[in-house]
This record gives sequence, C-alpha cells and structure tokens, in this order.
Amino acid sequence: MKKRCLNCMKEYDEQYDVCPYCGFIDGTLPKELYHLHPGEILHRRYIVGTVVDYGGFGVIYRVWDAQMNQMVAIKEYFPSGLVNRAPGQKDVIVYSGKSKSIFENGLERYLMEARNMAAFSHPNIVNLYDFFEENNTAYIVMEFLDGISLKSYLAQNNGKLSYQETIDITLAILNALNEIHQHNIIHRDISPDNIFLCSNQRIKLIDFGAARFSSVEKEETRSIVLKPGFAPPEQYRSKSLQGPFTDLYALGACMYRSITGVMPEESLSRMLEDNLKEPKELVPDLPDHVNNTIMKAMALSPEYRFQTVREFQEALSGKKKVVSLQTEIKKRQFRRKWVLAAVVAVLLLGCVGGYYGIINHTRLIRVSNYSGQVEFYVPESQYDYYQKVEAGFEKNQGEKIKLVSVPDASYDVKIKKELGDEEGPALFFSDNLEENELLKTEDLKENVIDKIENLDDNFYFLSDYYNKGGKVQRVPMNFSVPLILCNENVAKKLLVPPETMGELQLDETSRKNGKVDVIVNQEINPLISTFAGDITYEDKERSEGFKKFVKNKTAYYITDWEDYNTISIDSDYLGMQTDIIYPRYNVTMQVKMCNYISIADDINIQEKMIAEDFLIYMMSSQATYLTDYNEYDLPVNRKAVEAFCDIWTINLKSGQSSGDGKEQFESYLDRCEVCKDK
Repeated sequence: MKKRCLNCMKEYDEQYDVCPYCGFIDGTLPKELYHLHPGEILHRRYIVGTVVDYGGFGVIYRVWDAQMNQMVAIKEYFPSGLVNRAPGQKDVIVYSGKSKSIFENGLERYLMEARNMAAFSHPNIVNLYDFFEENNTAYIVMEFLDGISLKSYLAQNNGKLSYQETIDITLAILNALNEIHQHNIIHRDISPDNIFLCSNQRIKLIDFGAARFSSVEKEETRSIVLKPGFAPPEQYRSKSLQGPFTDLYALGACMYRSITGVMPEESLSRMLEDNLKEPKELVPDLPDHVNNTIMKAMALSPEYRFQTVREFQEALSGKKKVVSLQTEIKKRQFRRKWVLAAVVAVLLLGCVGGYYGIINHTRLIRVSNYSGQVEFYVPESQYDYYQKVEAGFEKNQGEKIKLVSVPDASYDVKIKKELGDEEGPALFFSDNLEENELLKTEDLKENVIDKIENLDDNFYFLSDYYNKGGKVQRVPMNFSVPLILCNENVAKKLLVPPETMGELQLDETSRKNGKVDVIVNQEINPLISTFAGDITYEDKERSEGFKKFVKNKTAYYITDWEDYNTISIDSDYLGMQTDIIYPRYNVTMQVKMCNYISIADDINIQEKMIAEDFLIYMMSSQATYLTDYNEYDLPVNRKAVEAFCDIWTINLKSGQSSGDGKEQFESYLDRCEVCKDK
C-alpha cells in the first residue's frame, strides 16, 4: 500500500515512517501550536500538509487536492493578535470587542483579494483555483509555486542583477500588469516580495491583497497600503488619485533596486528633498534608455510618469525614445511659463495703476536672499522632524532657517537665559514661559494669525482659542485630547457597562460597594470638566495608571493618545481587549493646546518676516510631514488630523458608537472645547 507524504506530496510505501524523497517523518506536529495539523481535511477535498510560510496575517500550507490530484497552496486568514486556535483543533477563536471588528474588516479584504485574483487567467499571474469560508475564517486555494521571490533571489546574488536580467523580469511583470489594468484594477503592492521566479522559468506576480479598482476620473477613499521605497507619494494618502501609473512607479523602483543594489529613497522623503541618484551614476555602463525609463517611471508627479503599460514596454525595449526626466520637466515648465506670461501681460494692461497699492498692503520690503541667520532652537528629541520641515521650507520658499539642537532637559533654562539677548533665538518653544517673559516676544496676531485664511476651517480650536482678543504671543502647533479607554477583559465582569461610562458615571451598585473602576491620568484630569458628582475614581501618575490598566486592575482609564498608541502597537499588549468610549453629547471634554512657538521681539525686521513665514509654513504643512512626527500630541492642522485618522481609523473605532473610527473621532473632536489656561 502507498501513502502520501504530507510535505513533498509524493507517494511511498506505507511501511516506512520517513519519506524517502524529502525525509519528512510521518506524524510530525507543526512548528506552531496554532497551525493546522498535517492530515486535516478542508472543504471536503483538501488534505493539509506542512507549512510553507506564516506571518502577521496568515499561514500558507502545502495541500493535496484529492479531487484534482495535484499539490496546491492554501492561504489561511489568521491575523496574529486577533485570533487563536486550540492545539489540534480546526476552528479559529476570534477575540471579542474591537479585535472582532478588526478581524471582520480584514476578512472582508481577504475575500476581496480572492475575488480580484479570480478575474485573471494569465501565465504571469498566480492562478487561483478556489476560495471558501470555514473554521470561522477564510481560505484561498492557489497554484503551488516552486521557486523563489525576487527579494530572495537578489539576496543570493549579492544584492543586484544585470540590467538585461532585470529587463526580462520587468517585461514579464508588465505583461501581468497589462492584464489587471485592463480589468480596471491596480495591484498597489508591487515589490520584490511579490515577484516570484518559478523553477520552470515562469515569472509570476503574486499577492493581490492590496488590489483595488482604479478610477482616474475621481478621488476615492482607499486604505493606506504601501512598502516604503516602492510606493509612490499618492499611496501615502487615503484620498488620492491612483491609477496604472501607481503600479508603474513601484515597478520602476523594483528595477532600480535590482540594477543598482540600492534601496530606493522613500517617495515621501523625496518630496521634501529629492536625493535619488540616477541608476547610471551607480552603474556607469547602464544604457541611457534604461536609465531614463527607470527615472520616468519613478517621477514623483504622476503626470511625468508612464501612463500605460504599453508606454513603459516601448521605452524599455527601445522602440520609443525617452528623454531624461529633467529634460521633460523643463519642456513642460517652459510651455507653462509662456502661458503664464500671456495671462500676466493681459492682466497688467488693466492693473498697472493698482501695483503700488499692493505694495502698500503687503510686506514686499524683504531683502532678497537675506544673509543673516534666523535661528530656531529645537529640543533634541524633535530635531530630525524639524530638519525635514526646514528643508521643505527652504525648497519651497527659498529661505533658510538655522536649527539649533538643545538637550530636552536643559531647553527651558537655555531659552529663559538667552531670550532677549542679541545672540538669542528668533524662534523657540514657549510652553513654560511666564507672562513677564512673554513680554519679550512678538505679537503674532497681525502677521501670522490674521494671515491664515479660514482659520476655523483649516485648523482645530485656534479660532476659539484666539477669540478672547488681545495679543498673540505664542501659537500652538499641537493639542492633547482625553480618551476614555475600556479594558473589556475587566469591564465585562463588572456591573459598570461601557455605555454607562459614556456619561462618566458609575451605577448605584458599584458606588455602594466602594469599587474603584476608573483611573484618571493626572495630566488629563484638568481637561475633564463634567464628571458626574457621584463618580468614583483614582487620580494617578501616568506610569502607575497605565500599569494598573494593562495589568487588568481597572476597567476604565482616562488618558491620552500616548498611552492608547502604546497599547495599539506594542506586541506586549496584542491580546488585550481595549476599546475607546467616546463621551455622550452631554459630557464636555477639553483639549489642551501645546508645543507653543514664539518669535523674539527684538530681532531685526528681516529675521521677523522669515520667522513668521516659517511659522505659517510649519502650521500649514503638518499633513506633509505627519509620518515623520514622533510625538503623541495631535497636529492643529485639520488635513493632518484627517491623514492621522485615515491611518488609525480601525484603532479609533469604538464598539459603543456607529460609523467608522475616523467619523467617530472627528465627531468627538468637534464636540470638545479648548482649555484656555495657557
């Protein structure tokens, strides 16, 4: 009698316990307890074998299809931290609370991947045979690919390949992209991980988990899915125009990585300062047309990229000449200048007499290329962030700011000591300055606050903060907002339901028992203005309150984003069931403005003007630099908060409220008031 090896899937005599072909020992248990055991049956036809690979989102098994008599691969949706499985069992155990919601959203996207793949039948696209739901999760059945990913192949070849081999691989993937783009779908995750080199010489595009329908006619809200170095700038925004050019940027980046052996610079960093070297600088013998093709594909602006697969193919094969990207940009800018010049000429014919009036109402007295130094004293912990902001300011405004890094511990002392000195800073953080010390700062109302259009529409809380009138001697860059966190592992055992906490009050039974179910971070306490008179709570330092909450010593913890962010991303707390509870409409919470910036009053007018422009630039461009900001306070810029919500929308969702996390959090912010202690 013959039996089948559950590793290589070949048959051998059942008298042996060890496969003579691969050495697999019959009865070997899986490496991880939660993996399905070899021999389990799925969907009444698939015999589970050993694990090929596993990670944060699932497990891939070798499987024998008893109906078609062939080896296939099955991907099981198994997101770590959200689910578990008892050893030897098949059913997936989904954690309750927010984890369940996250799991269900992910499951929907997982099945969407299957539907996307099912639309294709192409030699350069991995074949999908089946997909189904079972064991409280979902499975995708695909052809079993014998080979290696481009990422691993590069590692085996000292990190890079010849340009001709790279072209061969690229042309195969372009064939695959041509197929999916014709179905109005973009892949959105082209990278060396997802390009597979099969042992039969076939090259396959795999992993359609991020694929979405494309629309070049309108913006659509999309999830942010990206691989740094390979994702174009538009993929960093959930509301953005994406299309075939999005995939072509990523493929160009794959070519760059393969030919040069260098990881491409992240596109978001390139937007601030583009230091990407052309491939030919690193590989001098690279043909010009290949160099120009890569750079055109990787243009930061979609309008300068290839718009179709065919354009990319013709350029790469040499059928169509591709000028250098810089030449193309200069040509277009030249044409635009002529159009602009014509428009200006027409306007000037009717507006010559009004020019001097414009001068009298604007600050056009700045000396061009001011040679003095405008110094901004920055805490050491935030230096890297503001260095990128300054680089963007210099690139866009043509003015320089000199950053001076100051150790965090001595920052306030240094500012107070040097404020008013001739050699002191022009810009600085002023959170801890006293009223008499603020007298040495500029009134920013006219030249900063009043210059910002639609203050209320573009920034959170600034309009309310400044409605008291008077001088404006500092401008907040960020704010802190209270969050009510619920430890569902504890709350479900109590008589204090989460919906009650939305009113910030405990029920009668808990009060009589003297049960303390609420801990408040001392830093947040002053911002909670409407505690019910009968609420029982403890006021704790951050570290002590956080420790009690994560150790299941309390059901409710009122704190801020810093603590919730730690719980959300730290692997130590993956199994913790935490939910946000947004206060009811009759409960008022206050936000605390912070990271105030002031401008010294005794500096010369040129320094002041540059410092004022830099302050406005910092406020207006917070969304651009959001991913570089490593602090826990939220930006005052509404677009930056919107981008923040796009990234964290799942984590911001409350199980006690309707709508997605972004809607819930933005609605909560709109109900908050600003604390005017500062």
